[in-house]
Amino acid sequence: MRRISSSFTAESAASCAKRLSSPCARPSSRADRVSPKPLNPALPSWRFSDSSSRRVRSRRSCARSMPSSRAARAGSAALRGRTRAKTPTTSAIRAMAMMRRSVGDRVIGMRRLATRVERSRQSTMRPIKLITGSEIRARPPRQAMAMHLQVLHYFSHGIAVHPGDVVVDVGANIGMFALEVLLRTQGRASLVCCEPAPPLFRRLADNLRRNFPDASAKCLKAAMGDREGEVDFFYRPHSPSMSSLEVMQFKPAQIRGTLDILYDPQDKGELTYLVPRWVRWIPRKFMRAMLRGAVGREYLRGRKLRSPLTTLSAVIEREGLPTIDLLKIDVEGAEWLVLAGIEDRHWPLIRSVVVEVHDVDGRLGRVREALANRGFSRITVDQEELQRPFDVHNVYALR
Repeated sequence: MRRISSSFTAESAASCAKRLSSPCARPSSRADRVSPKPLNPALPSWRFSDSSSRRVRSRRSCARSMPSSRAARAGSAALRGRTRAKTPTTSAIRAMAMMRRSVGDRVIGMRRLATRVERSRQSTMRPIKLITGSEIRARPPRQAMAMHLQVLHYFSHGIAVHPGDVVVDVGANIGMFALEVLLRTQGRASLVCCEPAPPLFRRLADNLRRNFPDASAKCLKAAMGDREGEVDFFYRPHSPSMSSLEVMQFKPAQIRGTLDILYDPQDKGELTYLVPRWVRWIPRKFMRAMLRGAVGREYLRGRKLRSPLTTLSAVIEREGLPTIDLLKIDVEGAEWLVLAGIEDRHWPLIRSVVVEVHDVDGRLGRVREALANRGFSRITVDQEELQRPFDVHNVYALR
């Protein structure tokens, strides 16, 4: 093994570079240069040589296909001078160039990989056009469409918004209710949206910025309760609308009610967006076993996150809200804690309330009684068909 000779001049380097850029030897006869057509037109038309039946590639393409570890070893050997020739050969120059390119690509490649991952995430969240004309980014899209139809039910039984109103959205999720408020007020409402889950919070801010960039909307990344501090929050990627402060699981009565609605021949509004039609082809007993087993557990599996906890009274004082024309609460079982976090001196500022109540241990009756004691005279309780298996009700209250 001899070291690289010092007689390596610029002329020899130019000749080596010329040899490096020259392609591999091509077949001499024209018959050998004719590439046979592949049997399947859908397959790529590689160039084949009749004599060797191998792909004809240039030296550069061969160098690019060399593994980075092999290129690094070859390049380091060339730099150490372990070449048999007195002057650097074409393979040595190629190996050194490969090593420089492979080391650089490890840095540049990570940046390209991060960029491609981010672009793929954005491409998978393609804009969803709602029936009202707004475009949102959400995942999964079927649940987003069902959520939008559920939001439309909130504007009933006397609940309405007007330009200039102050609206507080507790449990904003990806911003469906906030977008509907801004659409009904032509973007002239003041919004305070609270959402503790970081993935949902990012989509909430993005959807508001895309549709109403000039709207007066404040987004708070915090959970609402009866005290200030921190709390464990369970974010459910497969069912973001069911993210909550509690561990959830399907009960037998909920499974029976869900199957009754699922296999009803009539379409049920939100169900047409929430569940594909092919799901109804699955036999009922198999679907029951799936909901009781791994499918149900995976659907409700939550990722435990630590979230800041605040109260509605603290938000009123911190944001300086003179009044709340509409308070919407949808927190998947923690609605009583949100109402308990409102001090007596702040209740007169609230003019109307719409809250989703999970009737557990008589919670529905306690919510109605608490609203009646705070001066709300018109209280209406309604239940959507998809809410019946889970014993969930909507409570509308006005002064």
